[in-house]
Amino acid sequence: MIRTPTIAELPQVFAIEQDVFQYVVYPPFLFRQALDLWGEWLLIDDDCANGFAGYALGAPSLDDHEAWLLSLAVRASHRGRGVGEQLTRALLDSLRRRGFRSALLTVDPANAGAVRLYQRLGFAIEREEAEYFGPGEPRLVMRAQLG
Repeated sequence: MIRTPTIAELPQVFAIEQDVFQYVVYPPFLFRQALDLWGEWLLIDDDCANGFAGYALGAPSLDDHEAWLLSLAVRASHRGRGVGEQLTRALLDSLRRRGFRSALLTVDPANAGAVRLYQRLGFAIEREEAEYFGPGEPRLVMRAQLG
């Protein structure tokens, strides 16, 4: 089930962040503030039997017509089951309902599976930045039209 987490569940969201991204993670307080700022765009896949399968986080841009998918994280034990696609679709649907015309994201170009997922969902590569997050951290910037 895709839904917004409660405050009490935020440590579980942070645990996913740590499991998936390991050495470069958003701090726990970001998830707390994201819940207040963009609650409908902080989504979890609540697998019930095994805890949370993953999360997605979106945020509005300074441009009133575009938003960002800031993070998509799926536990290794749940990959290949459509969790990332479901979370991304739910987030994009929510952004579309709010009137955003496009969504952007960044992805490691070496993460071929994620690039394919985003392309399947309508994202196209807009540019590549060799040091988007600093030295040795290249990213593709991708955009999808939501209209």
